[in-house]
Parts: sequence; structure tokens; C-alpha cells
Amino acid sequence: MGLRLLAVALAAGLVVAAAAAVSPTSPHGLGIGGNGLSDFLHCDLDGDGIGPAGSALPPSDDVDGDGVPNRRDADIDGDCVLNGDDRDVDGDGLLNGDDRDVDGDGLTGFVDRDIDGDGIPNHKDDDSDGTGDPNVTRLPEELEVRVPDTFFGVIADDLVSNETERPGMLAEAAAIGVGTIRQTFDWALVEHKRGRYDWAVYDDLVADVTEAGLSVLPILFNPPAFHSSRPRTSAVKGTFPPKRNRRFARFAKATARRYGPDGAFWKKHPGLDPSPLRAWQVWNEPNLGLYWRPRPDPAEYTRMLRVVGRAIRRADPDAEIVAAGLPHSRLGMTPVKYLERMYDAGAQGSFDTFALHPYAGGADAVYTNIKRVRELLDANGDRETGLWVTEIGWATGGPAHPHNVGEQGQADMIRRTLATTVAHAERLRLRGVIYYNWRDLPHAARDRWGLHSGLLRRDGSEKLGYRAFSEAAALLAED
Repeated sequence: MGLRLLAVALAAGLVVAAAAAVSPTSPHGLGIGGNGLSDFLHCDLDGDGIGPAGSALPPSDDVDGDGVPNRRDADIDGDCVLNGDDRDVDGDGLLNGDDRDVDGDGLTGFVDRDIDGDGIPNHKDDDSDGTGDPNVTRLPEELEVRVPDTFFGVIADDLVSNETERPGMLAEAAAIGVGTIRQTFDWALVEHKRGRYDWAVYDDLVADVTEAGLSVLPILFNPPAFHSSRPRTSAVKGTFPPKRNRRFARFAKATARRYGPDGAFWKKHPGLDPSPLRAWQVWNEPNLGLYWRPRPDPAEYTRMLRVVGRAIRRADPDAEIVAAGLPHSRLGMTPVKYLERMYDAGAQGSFDTFALHPYAGGADAVYTNIKRVRELLDANGDRETGLWVTEIGWATGGPAHPHNVGEQGQADMIRRTLATTVAHAERLRLRGVIYYNWRDLPHAARDRWGLHSGLLRRDGSEKLGYRAFSEAAALLAED
């Protein structure tokens, strides 16, 4: 394409370039690609929507009509700027940072393994989203900044059920730089009968975590059947919110009173060095239908958060109320849209820290996901409100998925993401980053990529990601 078009341009004496510098075909007034290159440099020289002879592909599959499908075209929009350097890769008038399908291959960023179509997989690409700032992504050895040892955390989904191995697992986690354990405090496991709480499961867990010298971020979640809003005849999978927020608030207050400052748990265990739980996360991923049936409702979640947060503060006036972590997922409402609707419902003042699960295929895209939420918090008067990445991870096996990046890819993403978040932590007012998961999980009938995101394999053997986490934490956390 290049030689033929340059010949045409030279034959025209390059006069057309000056005349077309501001082109009506582009929303930016800069030609199809929005790069200051006029339309005469495109395969559709006359702007009639017909590509060069011989291209049988529809425009949706071949933007510049050169006969090369978008997914294999190094210059998708034909503006003579390679995709990796093009701020509007597919020439649709949307800058890459605002475009759900950057490279015009029909795959949104959620599922695209090479978002900007430059031939470099997202997990190896310093500018995976094509926004033009490769310096966002950092590596641990490049940084001198250090964060508190509680900054890095993990989720271990089998921590409650695996009591015999738990002390050893916690000691191992602490040894590789984990400072925080994010753990569901399952309401249904505590209140078996109305109004009666059995704390045995979580007493044992908190004791083991404290012995290991780690902090706990509890997730208050999952009402027992008699407090759930689930219809009696419903067989749909997923979690319904409580019927009455005040019942959930009662449980939250009792939990904070037991494990918070001067709590009954610490009095019952005088041999432990007290480490009261001060941060409380209210619910998990309510922007997904699976965790807020029948459908996500930001206004209803905001009402619940207000009631529960007030109850926790009655037990501990200095408690940190952490909003539910919102994932970036094509299966639910985007975090930005959800947070906007929370603010519409009066969310300001209902949380001290906002939580995010900024899943992405590249470390710079993780940063972009966090940055957009930071900007929205600031715009709504919450400049001092903290942000916490309470879940993120990448798989090494299972079904094909952009977040299934293989063992080396997982290790690369862990190193890049931990360093990138630390590098920008002060600007983002970032509280910490928690990795999902400690160990791979078994699957039954349906396999999912998230079951393979562990730092360890099912048999407990280390993946490359385990070493990457350990080495990054050693470089980035305070001694």
C-alpha cells in the first residue's frame, strides 16, 4: 500500500496534503486517523467508502480497505502511522483511551489480547491500550519509593475450610511479602439461627492470621436464607442482598465490636498481641448481577452502605469503611458508571475508601482503570478518599481468555502491576493491592480462568508468579 500511495501523493505534488489538512471526514478535523494526516494517504483516496480493487473484506474487518484484515494489519486505518504509535488506531475518530475497540477487530478491551493491534501481547506491552504513554508502566528495580508492608495482600479462598494447613500457609505468605489477607466474613456462617451468632470459625481464623503477624480486611457478605431477599421459589444462582439493611447492620456492628479495639475476641485470647480489625469492606462486586440479584442497583447498594457504615462506626468511631470492590468486567456495570449512580443516590460521606478490581491485560491499562475512578472521586469532592485495589489477578491455565496469559505472562503482569501501582500510589491515593488468588482452585462441570490465577498450583508447587510477587514485594515494601 505504502509505495503506491506515496507515488500518488508525489504525482499530486503534495498539494492535496495542504488542502486536506483539515478534513470534514474526521471528528478531529485531521483526516481518518485523527493524526494530522489527510485522507489522501488512505486506501480510500476519494472518500467514497470504497477501498482499493481486490479487497473483498467488509469495512468492519478491514478499515483501510487494503485487503489485510484488521487483526493482521500493522496500520489498521491506513494513515501511515503504525498501530503502536497511532493514537486512533482504527481511525474511527475516538482516541484510543476512549475507544472500547481500539484496533477495530470487533473485540473490546475486556477480551482483546492485543488491545492496540501492535503485535505485542498486552502483558508484555508498556503501552497496551495505545494511549501513548509507555512511561506509565514501571518495573520494581526501577523504583526507590517504598510502601508499608500491609500494602501487598492476597486472597486465599480456601483459608476458612483448610484449617490444618492454614498456619503454614499464612507463615509462607508473610515470608514472601504479604501483609494483608482479604477474607470473606460470611454472615450465613455466623448467624445460623435468628439473632444468635456463632463466632468459632472466625475466632480461629483471626487468631491464626494474628499469630502470623498479618492484617485482615474482612468482607461482610452473604446473608443467611432467613435474612436474604431471595424469593422462595427462585433457583437462580448468585447472592441476593438482605431483606432489611438494619439486620445486616446489626451483624456488622456485632462483628466490629468483637474484633475491633477492646473487642471480646482479644479479651478471650490474652496470649495474642492485639491487632484490632479497623477496616471493614461492605459487600463484594455489587456491579455484577451474580453478586446482587436480580440486577445491580447502585442506589440500593448506597442505602445499604450508609446504614451498615453507621452501625460499624457505633462500635468503632474510627473504623475505616471500605466500599465494595467493583470489577472491570463485561458481565456487569462499569465501575465508573456504577460510582456515578452511587453519587446520584447520595453516596458521598458513606465510605472512607473506595475499592476497585481493575482487571486488565496490561499494567498500563490497570493504571488507567484506577485513574478514571480517581478522577471521578476527585470531581465529586472526595479528593482525600483513599482507593484500594482489593482484587486483581491473571491465570496460567483454563479456558482461553485475555487474562489467561500463561505462567510467564502471569509473572510479568505481577511484576509490572505491583511496580506501576506503587510508582503512582501517592498520586492515586492508593491504599494497597490485593492479589487473587493464593492457590489454584478445583473446578467441577464448568472451568473458568479465575480458578487458575493462583500463585501456587493445586498441589502447592510454586508458579513463576509466586517468585515474581516475592521479588517485587521485597524491593517495594518497607523493611
